[in-house]
Amino acid sequence: MRFLKNEKGLTLIEILVAITLLSIVLITFFTIFIQSAKFTHYNKEKLTAIDVGEKVVGDIRNLSSYKQLLQKGYRLENGVFYVNDTTYAEYKVKIEIKEIISSKLRRIKIDVTSIPQSNIADSFFTTEMYIKEEETT
Repeated sequence: MRFLKNEKGLTLIEILVAITLLSIVLITFFTIFIQSAKFTHYNKEKLTAIDVGEKVVGDIRNLSSYKQLLQKGYRLENGVFYVNDTTYAEYKVKIEIKEIISSKLRRIKIDVTSIPQSNIADSFFTTEMYIKEEETT
């Protein structure tokens, strides 16, 4: 038998190899895009948690005493203040009044945690600040 010297077209094996290589390349790119989207979402949550924490710090700095937090709508549970759930619906904000640093300063720790959504890990932000202890007469 004689073989054809002028072959036109591709064999089945060549097509399968090309499809396999293309699939590997496409899967790699899709994985990168999916991870990038997850990372972007996580960073957005983290930055929003930081923004919420900074707003709470601003609220506290405008008070003359940390005890005025109750008048501002914060709730007190077991010695820890919490922001009402409707203020920042997607975040849990916890305010702990820590030890007295000096005769006039008190350390305050603020924790902001995002409520878990989908399969993205919840973001967490902590900051500390100092506030003047109210004068007792």
